[in-house]
Amino acid sequence: MIQAFINTIKRNKFFVLINSVFFIIYSLISFVNYYTFRTYALDLGYYTRTLYDYAHFHFSYGEIITNAHENILSDHFDLLLMLFSPLYWLFGNITLLVVQIAAIHFGAFGFYKLAYNNTNNNRTASLVSLVFLSSFGVFSAIAFDYHSNLVGVCFVPWFFLFFQKENYVKAVIFFALVIVAKENMSLWMFFVCTGFAFLYKPKKQKKAIVMFAVFSVLYFVLLIFFIMPSLSLNTSYHHFEFHVLGNNFKELVLNAFKHPVKAISLLFENNLSDKNLNYVKIETWLFLLISGGFLFFYRPIFLFMLIPIMAQKMYHDDPTKWSIAQHYN
Repeated sequence: MIQAFINTIKRNKFFVLINSVFFIIYSLISFVNYYTFRTYALDLGYYTRTLYDYAHFHFSYGEIITNAHENILSDHFDLLLMLFSPLYWLFGNITLLVVQIAAIHFGAFGFYKLAYNNTNNNRTASLVSLVFLSSFGVFSAIAFDYHSNLVGVCFVPWFFLFFQKENYVKAVIFFALVIVAKENMSLWMFFVCTGFAFLYKPKKQKKAIVMFAVFSVLYFVLLIFFIMPSLSLNTSYHHFEFHVLGNNFKELVLNAFKHPVKAISLLFENNLSDKNLNYVKIETWLFLLISGGFLFFYRPIFLFMLIPIMAQKMYHDDPTKWSIAQHYN
């Protein structure tokens, strides 16, 4: 992988240029915010303390936020922090900012390799990585501290690259890195893998991607209904915040199937009494559409893969989550 990166640099100055430019931009946003005290206790401070605890070989209990002695894994099941914790001894309190920027460029290189594997064209592959690097979602996440979801996303192109090459050992490694980033990533990967099952014709590949999809949903269920509640003081999952369709995940799924028209309309309509929120969801959809979402009409299966992302935005109790504001886009 390192040799492949070196070879890419040697033969593609355009790829090097765009990555260098965005590295400077990301650094000016991320590190300047940190050194001018414009970062937050949630999530950077919280996770940096967790990283510190893991680096000292013990669990973290979120003391900077609450007095309750509750394992932080009951809040978000993020195992990447354990993996990155040794880096704390090198970079200290800026470790996660370094990791996030490095992950983005690693993801950009993954998109380059994936595109090159499908087009055999350096310029096209570089443009694909440019699209990722310039994404408004990436910029907003960088501007608002650190997000394990973003780091997890950066492993996705590598997963599909090695899956396409039928190198299943490496595919499993990157798949694992995605789903351990946070508990909701495994649900997303179920939809992603299910969607990709329609794109692969060889029976061996189709069977393999279905197995990835099944494992994703089983892992999600295990986390949400068993592991995370067992770590919580009130034995429940903290982040069910989608009461517009029910009081728990079971009711949400059942109501979505029983009332599909309502479920679809709620993706676009304001379900709260505040009329100032009437067009927030529409704004998000329009912004997505003009940012490249129109390509879903060319390959609708990718819209299917977006279902859990848009559902967790538009069904959320907090209207801030519906919008393109802050890091929630």
